[in-house]
Amino acid sequence: MTSGETHLLIVDPQEDFCNPHTGALYVPGAEQDMQRLAMLIDRIGQRLSRIDVTLDSHHALHIFHAIFWQDPAGNPPPPFTTISNAEVEAGVWRTRWPHHSEIAAEYTRALEAAQKYRLTIWPTHCLLGSRGSLVYAPLFQALQSWEILTGKSVVYRLKGENPFTEHYSAIKAEVPMDDDPTTLPDGEWTTNLTDCDTLLLAGEALSHCFMSTVLDLADIHPNAVARFTVLTDATSPIPGFEQECTRFLTDIQARSAHVEVSTNLF
Repeated sequence: MTSGETHLLIVDPQEDFCNPHTGALYVPGAEQDMQRLAMLIDRIGQRLSRIDVTLDSHHALHIFHAIFWQDPAGNPPPPFTTISNAEVEAGVWRTRWPHHSEIAAEYTRALEAAQKYRLTIWPTHCLLGSRGSLVYAPLFQALQSWEILTGKSVVYRLKGENPFTEHYSAIKAEVPMDDDPTTLPDGEWTTNLTDCDTLLLAGEALSHCFMSTVLDLADIHPNAVARFTVLTDATSPIPGFEQECTRFLTDIQARSAHVEVSTNLF
C-alpha cells in the first residue's frame, strides 16, 4: 500500500565526489548535478514528503584504500589498481598488517564469486569527520531550507564504516557480514522509503554507488520499481564506466522504472 507521497533519495552527495577543487574522488559533472537537484528541492519542496540522504563514511584503514596493501617491496598500490584473489593468494599484494591477511583473502574470494565488482583501490575519500564527507554545500543549503519549509528532518544514513568490505550500495555491502547489521539490508528503512507514489532517485556516482543502490532497492522491492524515477541530470558516472551506465538505465526502464530530467518534473 503506497502513501500517495513523493519521496527523494539522494545517494552520497558529498564534497569528495562533488567539489571540483577539493574532492578526493571528484566525479566530473557532479557539482552541476547537485546544483540542479538543489534547484529542484527549492522548487517542489512542498511536494516532497520525505528526503533520505546516504553518506559514504570510511576509516582511513579500509580494504579499498592504498594504506591497507603493499607489494613485496613495501610499496602501496596506486589509485585505481584492481586486486584479484589470485594476486592476494600469490603474495603479489599483501596486507600491510599480517593479521588482516586471512580476512583479505576471504573477502577477495567472496567478492569475485559474486561476479559484480573486483576490488578497486580508490583514492582515500569520505573519511569520517573530514570535510570531504560533508554534503556538498549548495545542496546542503537546499536541504536545510526544506527542513524549515516542511518542519521535517532529512533522514541521513551512513554507509561504509566497516573496513573489511566495500559498500557501494546504500542497501547492503558488496560482501555482507552477518555480525555487522550495517552491512545488511534494513527492511524497515527500505519499506518506508518505497512507501510512496513516486520515489525520485539522484546522487553519485551513477556508475557505482547510485547504480548499485537502485538495483539493490529494485531487487528487494520489485513491486515498487514502477514508482521509481531516476533523475538523469542529477547523477554522473566515473569516467570510463559510461557503457555500464547505459546498460543500467536500459535495464531499469525495462523493469518499469521511469527516467527523467529534473526540469521536467511537475
